[in-house]
Amino acid sequence: MTALPLFDAAYSVGGVWYEVEDAAGTELCSHLMEESDDITALQNIAAAVRPGGPLVLAVQQAHRSYQRPLPGGLVYAQEIRTEDDRYVKDYYIRRAGEIVAHQRCLFHAYPQDRADQLFAQCGFHFEHTTGDGLLRRYTRG
Repeated sequence: MTALPLFDAAYSVGGVWYEVEDAAGTELCSHLMEESDDITALQNIAAAVRPGGPLVLAVQQAHRSYQRPLPGGLVYAQEIRTEDDRYVKDYYIRRAGEIVAHQRCLFHAYPQDRADQLFAQCGFHFEHTTGDGLLRRYTRG
């Protein structure tokens, strides 16, 4: 293989990146913990998307702690806390108060103005948010 094809578009729906919106505004969340890794990854995406092609990110509701019952006497819970520019999200399955399963996810959070600077640095500019508010579209320059 001597050259890779260019893709018409790229998207992330809760994958590496997604946007979170709450009353305070929008922020970018990333599963990559280091800003340098986000820059490298976004530059790689820009190199793979044709000029003028979009990068579309899902917009989710703000992270929040809650729990709900599951069948069989199980309870699902997620607990959220922030540490500097990170979200720590713990997912639990409990039975009779005992933890039967646990997963922890970490997210690097960027205020939207900083996120837009990162996208611009990597060759994308913000275009618009869809009318229903579910997707945020960036375009490769």
